[in-house]
Amino acid sequence: MLLDKKQRIAGYSATEIRRLMQRIGCLNATVPFISHILGCSLRKADSVTNRLRSEGYLRVYDKIPGCFCLTSKGLPLSSATLRAISRATAAKHLTELLRRIPDISGDHMHAFTINAVIVFGSFLSEKQKLGDIDVAVNLEVKQSTDDEYRRRLDGLLARAWLEGRTPSNVVEANCWPRLEVFRDLRRGLRQLRLHELYGLQKLGGLECCVVFGDPGTVKTILPKARIKALRALGDESRI
Repeated sequence: MLLDKKQRIAGYSATEIRRLMQRIGCLNATVPFISHILGCSLRKADSVTNRLRSEGYLRVYDKIPGCFCLTSKGLPLSSATLRAISRATAAKHLTELLRRIPDISGDHMHAFTINAVIVFGSFLSEKQKLGDIDVAVNLEVKQSTDDEYRRRLDGLLARAWLEGRTPSNVVEANCWPRLEVFRDLRRGLRQLRLHELYGLQKLGGLECCVVFGDPGTVKTILPKARIKALRALGDESRI
């Protein structure tokens, strides 16, 4: 999604609302949380929340009263950029990501394989200039025991330390195997926005295209997803 820095959304600049969408991510938000992120009163935050709902960026999360989550319109906004790329460049990024999957899945150090990839967002439109390309992957754990997973985790942390990289907190350390898969997939592809399939379950009827793996796997995780055929994307989808 390409962001217009002059655009106003719910009374705020598009960049401020993008930051709010980023902080919410695939989690849930309350009015006090929105008040904290925007630095406004609770009354103002309640008004902004209602406007974001009416404009289609947020919806009520029906499982937890008083909570809101991103919609299929709000999620692309969270990763919107100010720099446009051509559709051809976006297709090349996607091609390169798919080329990397066998190497990453076959790497003995990685704790996960990749068994499904979808593309969604502005790439499915007819636009020739895009802000980014939204991709979601499903990771399947390789090991059958906790000890084997721990060995891979320790190996990945040791490799990162030798490269001068360390987790910023305990939560990031525990998620390190997943983060390393994402890092290797995205390396050098700055306009690529990566998500996990399970993180999109709150989006409801997400329109997407399966570019790797079994559509049945995607449908199991995202039962309400509207899966488009590859031929509906045009020539650039033949990758």
